[in-house]
Amino acid sequence: MGGRGGANLKGLGGEQIVAICDVNKVNLARAAAMFPEARQFQDFRRVFDHAGEFDAVAVSTCEHTHAFATLPALQLKKHVYCEKPLTYNVHEARVIREAAARAGVVTQMGTQIHAGDNYRRVVEHIQGGVIGKVSECHVWVSRAWGWQASEAEATAAKDIVFTQNRQTTVDSVPEGLDWDLWLAPAPARPFNNVYVPGPKWYRWWDFGNGTMSDLGSHWIDLPFWALKLKAPSAIEASGPPVHAELAPASMSARYTYEAEGDQPALSLTWHQGTLKPEIWTSKGIPQWDNGVLFIGDKGMLLADYSKFTLLPEDKFVGYTPPP
Repeated sequence: MGGRGGANLKGLGGEQIVAICDVNKVNLARAAAMFPEARQFQDFRRVFDHAGEFDAVAVSTCEHTHAFATLPALQLKKHVYCEKPLTYNVHEARVIREAAARAGVVTQMGTQIHAGDNYRRVVEHIQGGVIGKVSECHVWVSRAWGWQASEAEATAAKDIVFTQNRQTTVDSVPEGLDWDLWLAPAPARPFNNVYVPGPKWYRWWDFGNGTMSDLGSHWIDLPFWALKLKAPSAIEASGPPVHAELAPASMSARYTYEAEGDQPALSLTWHQGTLKPEIWTSKGIPQWDNGVLFIGDKGMLLADYSKFTLLPEDKFVGYTPPP
């Protein structure tokens, strides 16, 4: 009921809300003031004890509990809206996909930008062949949150917390928070303020998968959709040495896709933090803080959440996009 949950609750304001749940009683009380007739729970497992009272479920928990809240809803044949990323790992994604197929209900993942006019228009341009056949794509975000080499780097990146290892000190659990329920399937550990509130938690491997998981689900969605991609044949990542506890602040990953149908072989590279695409300097690409660059055999298209541009512009003189 806080953060994404609070935002989603407002988005569902026109519906009949019959149950609300949050491991934090403070968030729960705030939501209860808006929907006083709704049942209140701290443990989402108890929500499903009253399955006859509702038709659909909105899951806005942290990443490591998405599957555990989504699966029982599907097993009960309830429609489900689940925030991105859909699950904590690939195995959970397969379990949820199979459960959804068996349930035959309406499902949606919370990649809100997917529904925007800008993304839709970019997809129309790419699939309409405006820049020809796309064989290379770069996706980058400026956010550099996670493991940093120094506190100065974390400060420069405007990170919300700096830590390099699991905490040895124990902080007082905030009033109203059930820490054990928040941990849920994650290994037990004493409470510390570097874990919550969100989005501090996503840098820790026990709870999330870093910036790539948090923002990659939004940004990589665009080429995945526009190019009708499926499973890559290979993935390789680079960055700082792997840390046992924390996801890196800066890293890159390259996905290789084999040719399929009209789509030629494709290299898709993700860049986050300080690891920006080298292609900026080699081809004079505008240096947007965040972006998706499609490179076709007839030109290039650069997009972000709210806008896109065709590059180089002189190649598209006389081209009029559809209304």
